[in-house]
Amino acid sequence: ERDCSESFYKSQAEMEIAMHQRLLPSHSGAKPLKFFDGAVLKSYQVPPKSWQTVYCRQKPVPEGCAIMYSFDPRVPHFPSSMFEVKTSSLGEHVGRGVFATVDIPRGALMGQELAGHEVHFSPHSIDIIEDMMKADEGSDSTLSLYNYLEGYGFDFDSHGVFVDQGINAYVNHGCFGTYNVGVPYEELSALYNKTTQTFSLSEQTPSDYIVVNEAARAVWDPAVDRLIFSLLNNDSTALRPIKMGEELFADYNHFTDINSPYWEIEREELKSQCMGTKIGLVVAADRSSNRSKEALRE
Repeated sequence: ERDCSESFYKSQAEMEIAMHQRLLPSHSGAKPLKFFDGAVLKSYQVPPKSWQTVYCRQKPVPEGCAIMYSFDPRVPHFPSSMFEVKTSSLGEHVGRGVFATVDIPRGALMGQELAGHEVHFSPHSIDIIEDMMKADEGSDSTLSLYNYLEGYGFDFDSHGVFVDQGINAYVNHGCFGTYNVGVPYEELSALYNKTTQTFSLSEQTPSDYIVVNEAARAVWDPAVDRLIFSLLNNDSTALRPIKMGEELFADYNHFTDINSPYWEIEREELKSQCMGTKIGLVVAADRSSNRSKEALRE
C-alpha cells in the first residue's frame, strides 16, 4: 500500500522517467499513451475544490474538514519572533530548545509565517542520499545532509520527509506526556489531564497511536487530500496555555508514519532518550562535529 501511494504521489519528472523506462516506443514515434503523462498524474493528486465543499457539508462535519484551519484568521497566531532558541531546560545533553518569550493561550498557532515552506525530501531523494552514504562511506557533506534529514525531519506518509524551515525545527520531544505543542485532534484534547498537565498518550503503543494519527484517514477524505500539506502546519498548535519562558515540547511519535517499518525503532529510541540512556542524533552529530573541529585546530 505504501509503495502504491509513493507511486501515486510521484513528481511530474519522476513519472515521466518511469514511463520512459517501462513503456515500449510506438512504431510511428508517437507517444504510446494519449491521455496520461506526468502532468495528468499531478492533477489527480489534488481533488477539486468542489469535491471538498460538497463533502464538508455533511452533518456532522467530517473530521478532516474540522482540522484544516491552519490559516483561519480567527485563530490567534504567534510568529517565530516571539520565541527564542537556547540550551534546553532538560540539560546540555539534550541540546537546543525553543522557549516562548510571551504567554501563549491554548489553541494558538505558532510560526505560521513560514508554513508551507518546509524542506521536502521525496522518497526517491531519500533513496539517493542513502545510496550516496554507502558509496561515499560517510563523507562529511553527505553525512551532514543525512543528519539534517534524520535529526530534524519528520516522516509524512508516502510523501517523504519534511524539515521545518523555521524555529520549530528545534522543538524537543516531551517525555512522559509533557508535550505542550502538537496537532489539535479532538482525541488529544480529550486526553489532556488538567491536574497533571500531561497527556495520557505518551510513548504510546501502535494501536493507540492509530486512533490519533490515522483518524482522518479511515476513509477517503477529499478535504484531507486537497489540503494535506496544511497538516504539516497543524503541528504548531498550543495544546495548553504556555507561559512566558516555558520551553516548547512536541510528541516526536507523531513525526514518524505509523505504517513505517521504522516506527517501533523510533519509539524505542525515544524511550531510551527519555530515560537518559541515549542521546539524540542531533546532539551526537554536534559533538562529533565539534571533536572534528578541535582536531583540525590541534
